[in-house]
Amino acid sequence: CQLRKIELESISEHGLLDCTKALQHQDFPEFEEYVCQLQSSEFVTLPPPEKLPFALNLYNLMIRFAHIKIGIPLKETDLLHFMEKVQFALGGHIFSFSDWINGVLRGNAKSPINGKVAFGSNDF
Repeated sequence: CQLRKIELESISEHGLLDCTKALQHQDFPEFEEYVCQLQSSEFVTLPPPEKLPFALNLYNLMIRFAHIKIGIPLKETDLLHFMEKVQFALGGHIFSFSDWINGVLRGNAKSPINGKVAFGSNDF
């Protein structure tokens, strides 16, 4: 897989992902284009048995992509900001990682951070 190759070839001498090196990897622009094409995916029209696997795989992909593009949050406050403020587009909707975790993966459960649900009763 292209992302795995980029990550493996961007490991620092300490064994950690070097996000700057990954961002500069020769294959990253092509990978980024594939990620951008995901915006047109229609999550809401997927058959129910396919939604959770798609949602989980998308989350894992987008987190790794965001780490390379923005960096890995090192402090808890940075992580909370990252989860609330970093967003991605899918099927004409904009989601934060917090929206995706609590609203999609956790069945619109209340956020443990702010106690609110991600989606209203008329969403999706």
